[in-house]
Amino acid sequence: MSNEPLPADLLAEARQWIAETGQNITPAEYIAQALHRQMEEDYRAAKEREARRIEAIRASSPEGFAAGERRAEELIAKYTGQATA
Repeated sequence: MSNEPLPADLLAEARQWIAETGQNITPAEYIAQALHRQMEEDYRAAKEREARRIEAIRASSPEGFAAGERRAEELIAKYTGQATA
């Protein structure tokens, strides 16, 4: 972690929000919570984008996608020791 101080404008915004809402947390805790929420939202959005991308691939080539899924299952079985000769 960096030991650099937080930007003054960010601390001021955090202090203002804490004062307005009456929260009993420090500005650093507020910022950490906000970053955590943003990271969760970014992760969820990335998962949704990936799901849409995969669905578009599946829709454009159902046979090819199904063959790829079967191959992936075969490889998973092979490398997890579940392969049937």
